Amino acid sequence: MTDSNLSFDLAVTFPTPTTGDFVLTQGGKLVDGNISVEQPETVTYTLINSPGVVFTDPQVTGDLNNNISHTFSDDKTQLFITDSDHEVETICIKFVVINPANDAEVVSPDPQYSNIPR
Repeated sequence: MTDSNLSFDLAVTFPTPTTGDFVLTQGGKLVDGNISVEQPETVTYTLINSPGVVFTDPQVTGDLNNNISHTFSDDKTQLFITDSDHEVETICIKFVVINPANDAEVVSPDPQYSNIPR
């Protein structure tokens, strides 16, 4: 089985110091970020138009079998989520970013990953 790769861009602005507006796009088009995984998958999220913003560890729920792992680029402007796609489950992943104005951790709404092994 070959790993597949998906890429999304994420722009974050801060209407208040502890809340964020998260805009997810793929190929320049607005998307909700929900995906269905049918094979091992690495999804790349790249921060754009968000000066000074960096990722920190995402909040993951529903991953009962530990199918999800993550890493960052050296500058923490890219988040790589790897899903091994071993069990059927719906996993919620919330992005957590640092607001450079006050170092607050700000949490996103959750795109859903649906594991659907072949």
